[in-house]
Amino acid sequence: MARSRALFPGLAVQPVPVRAGEALELTGLPEGPLTVELLSVLGQRLSVSTWLLSASRKLVRQAAPSQPGLYLLRLTTPGGRQTQRVLVE
Repeated sequence: MARSRALFPGLAVQPVPVRAGEALELTGLPEGPLTVELLSVLGQRLSVSTWLLSASRKLVRQAAPSQPGLYLLRLTTPGGRQTQRVLVE
């Protein structure tokens, strides 16, 4: 499990590494709007999704890429933006 200590101190992205085509689970996110972008290491946007998180919904599932490699998850809320590395096997 990858934990982050930046903007979202409780953020957990798991499993890491993830198998190609499986789902990543993001937990520990704040309530409110959230945009999740999946990027290549070159910064190319591969997918984008928007969520509205509440006290009862704080889990986000993001499909992992189908090709192995290193990718970036960019998480954006009204409070700021954070990028998390994800390894796909």
